[in-house]
This record gives sequence, C-alpha cells and structure tokens, in this order.
Amino acid sequence: MVCSAECMHATELHFLELEGHTGAVNFAAFSPDGGKVVTASADNTVRIWDAVSGKELKRLEGHTDEVNTASFSPDGKKIVTASWDNTARIWDTESGEELKTFNGRDELLKYFALNPLTIISGVEPQKSIRFASFSPDGTEIIAALNLTARVWNVETGKEQRQLIHPPGAIGKDGHAPSYSIASALFSPDGGKIVTAGQASRSVRVWDARSGKELYRTYFGGASVHFARFSPDGRQIVAACGRDICFFDTVSGKKLHVFQSLGNSKIGWKGTVCSVNFSPDGTKIAIATKDGVSRVTPDGEIIIGGRENILWIADVKSGKVLLILEGRTAQVLYAEFSPNGKRIVTASANGTARLWTLE
Repeated sequence: MVCSAECMHATELHFLELEGHTGAVNFAAFSPDGGKVVTASADNTVRIWDAVSGKELKRLEGHTDEVNTASFSPDGKKIVTASWDNTARIWDTESGEELKTFNGRDELLKYFALNPLTIISGVEPQKSIRFASFSPDGTEIIAALNLTARVWNVETGKEQRQLIHPPGAIGKDGHAPSYSIASALFSPDGGKIVTAGQASRSVRVWDARSGKELYRTYFGGASVHFARFSPDGRQIVAACGRDICFFDTVSGKKLHVFQSLGNSKIGWKGTVCSVNFSPDGTKIAIATKDGVSRVTPDGEIIIGGRENILWIADVKSGKVLLILEGRTAQVLYAEFSPNGKRIVTASANGTARLWTLE
C-alpha cells in the first residue's frame, strides 16, 4: 500500500469529539440517515449522540459488563447491542427503553468435551457476546458468540439458526481461545452471512436462510478481526492480522491483498482492527493499532504510537488517499457515514471522533 505525495493528513480536517464515556469506546456507528451516532463502551453503557452538535442524546444502561458493539436497525428506530455479559439487547432509539434481551452462552466447554483429543491446560472463563447486527430488513439479528453465530427473530425472540464456527488450533501455550467469532454480518440482500474467525483464522460464508456453510477461506497464521460485504454484495473484505484481504462473494476466490509495509513510513505496521467500505464501494476505512505503550518525558502514559490511526485507501489500487492521525490511543473501529462525507472512529481513550472529509 502506498501513500502518494497528494495524500492528506488529519491535521487538515475538522473533527468533532464525542466525550463522556469513562471506558474505552469499542464501537461507533451512524444511524441510517446520518443524523445520529451510537457508541458502545467498556464502561458498560451505550450512548446516542447528535452527529451535528456532538451532544449526548440518550444513555442506554442495563448491561452488566463491557459493551462490544452497538448499531442501528435499517429504519433507525432500534439499536442492537452486544456485551460480555452474555446478552444482546434491543433498545428503542427515541425513548432509550430496553425492548428485548437475548441470552447467549456458548458451548465452548461442550465443544472440547466432544473433541477429547484436544488438550486444554486452562480454559478461560466464557465471555459472550462479541458482536451483534441487524438483517437488512430489520426482522432478525445475528450475534457472534465464542463458537457460534446465532440468528434471532427480533419480534418473537425465537432462535432461528445456529452457525457453528469452531476455534481451530489451540495456542502454543495450550490455552483455549476466549472466543472464536469476531464479527458476523448479513450481506446487503440478506441472502448470506459472513463470519470472521479470530481464533480459527478464517472467514466463512453461510446461506442466511438454511444456515448451511457455503465456503471458508483461511488466512495462514493471521487472526481475522473483522469481515464484511461490499455495498453491492460482490466482494468481502477482511482484516487479516496486519493485512487486508478481498475475495469474491460467490466463489470465495481471493482477489487481492493489501499488505502492511512493516516499519515503512508509507504504510502501517500495526494490527488492522476493522476495515469498512465507503457507501459507493470505491474506498475503504482502515482502523489500525500497534498496541505499544510509551511514557513521555513528563510522565504521561501514551497507549500506542503513530500506528493508532485511520487510513483511507482506494479499493482497486490500494493507494492511500488520506491519513487521519492525532490519536494517542488505539483506534478500535471506524466507518463511513451513509453519504460518505464523514467518518466516525472509536478509540481506547474513551472518546469517539466524527471526521468531516468534505
């Protein structure tokens, strides 16, 4: 990936800071009309913000552990949240009222009990749910647990399907992974589901109606932190360790890979946390973290370094178009607004930022 001389840096752009959380902001998403932003935090709360003024509009409280993701329904009237407290919850956007709770505890221990050749020297306590999102028609949600993605009906609360996504190999220390599926999302037409296997180092595509696995793609030794469909549904992009991988939705064939450039000044060296398409499918927003902390001469602790930034790149060429710097903490997630003119970033320092691109 190459940053040309024309590449613009974030110091030249306007941004709006969303402040109020007392823990890391794990996720941030726009409403369908772009007028609001919802944030999910390690402080166990979800907050709704005005995307123009930055004012906090609602605070959704009820989760008893870290909230990993929060996103709007297609009509913007509901929000679905996912938490380590083993629940996914649906909330009313206007009133902030909790409408429904989905309880999900995964079959991590049962999986290993049924696979006795797998040696475990210390299974970590279960924590679910890692990710949750709506179907395009808003009638279902999909939630990513440790080893399964579960599809629930929004109105009845009935479980529709389970997509079993095993963790793959145990680490060299003999420990079982705390979770396998890092993200789970429907295709734009609702016909398929893509899951990113952080522990299994794979992306799997499923038939959304039957729950049948259509194919899987492995990425060597790289953990897959995030995967989603392009706006036209023809491609899938995945955050594979420090690289970005594209493949064809129908065949599963790898199309191309944008590789990190190590210590080069024109490419990132950190882990890719998320990668999202622009609404027109021509660009991607790349959130990266390096996870390296340092102490300034004044004694201030800085979490991470230069690589905790956001990159915007051309989908076809990989050319870096824009670098959004200025973050001292890990950038955990980033996505475009519905009109493509803004980007929201979620950061480990407890804030979200709304960047204006035009």
